[in-house]
Amino acid sequence: MMVLKPHQRLVPASSAGFTLLEVLVAVSIFGLIAIMAYSGLSGVLRTREVTKIVATRLAELESAIMILSRDLSQATNRPVRDEFGDTQNAFIGNDSSPVLLQFTRGGVGNPLNLTRSHLRRVAYFLEDGNLQRASWPRLDRSGEVKLERVDLIKNLESVKLRFMTMNHLYVTQWPPRQNQSGKPAALPLGLEITLELKDWGPVIRLYRLPGILPGSQPGTPPG
Repeated sequence: MMVLKPHQRLVPASSAGFTLLEVLVAVSIFGLIAIMAYSGLSGVLRTREVTKIVATRLAELESAIMILSRDLSQATNRPVRDEFGDTQNAFIGNDSSPVLLQFTRGGVGNPLNLTRSHLRRVAYFLEDGNLQRASWPRLDRSGEVKLERVDLIKNLESVKLRFMTMNHLYVTQWPPRQNQSGKPAALPLGLEITLELKDWGPVIRLYRLPGILPGSQPGTPPG
């Protein structure tokens, strides 16, 4: 028989506390669960951020392609006069120039029935890795006009252009070099554009241009 001293109490085994080993095991398990939960949450956040970046980039690319497609589908064979009075072809293109494309397009809306042409001169530029678009308020310019450019696509490595001739051959500039007649050149039959994105690589688009019927005459700027 065990004899208790006056200051001692008998503690049942069922009410005894955790041992140090049990506490360490519990803390270790809790820490492991916390690490796993944090890693999972961090992965979800990273995936969400990457998805957002990709979606933004895709929207930028789709918007630029839509604008370019809309312009090219309305291309028309109307030469213009520049600010020096010189005639420019209805369609000009060269990927070796800062001005990649410059052409006349129709289909410009006029909901207020203002006294103005339904035609417009547009241009595309590549500057500092950005594809930019600009347009002139008038086809035939009487003086220097300051253009306001709008960025369409950023982070571009390069832009390559190929133009299809009436003989279904590809050339790298328009009008073709062999066009020595001095007459305004017609529109190309088609256009191949390769956008080399720094993050996604090449994006190739093919466009069929309206062109003109054989034997028809292009429009001319007013004299």
